[in-house]
Amino acid sequence: MSYAHYGMLLHSMFKDLEGGYQFGELALQLLPRFKNPAMDTHVWSMAANCTHHWKIHIKEVLPFFQKGVETGIESGELNIAAANYLHESYMIYFLGTALPEVKEQIANRSN
Repeated sequence: MSYAHYGMLLHSMFKDLEGGYQFGELALQLLPRFKNPAMDTHVWSMAANCTHHWKIHIKEVLPFFQKGVETGIESGELNIAAANYLHESYMIYFLGTALPEVKEQIANRSN
């Protein structure tokens, strides 16, 4: 999780988008090594919200939120799972999706 936080620091404080992205990628690559869903949900959230959305299209970031929701529920980190779900909902809307479709996608995700 520290690498994801460092990536956020690089881009927010030092405007180093590439460095922030690379540290976010490193954090994601290390997830399978630790097998800790409580940590995973935080890393997926940090990558989606802080390091990757500057470099890749929002459509490609949506699965990060979904993984964050899944690992958050699995680990009992419901507050982070909810935050991932909320941000995913915003991103679906920001993609320019029509509101009825946004409502339908959100309803499908909640089931």
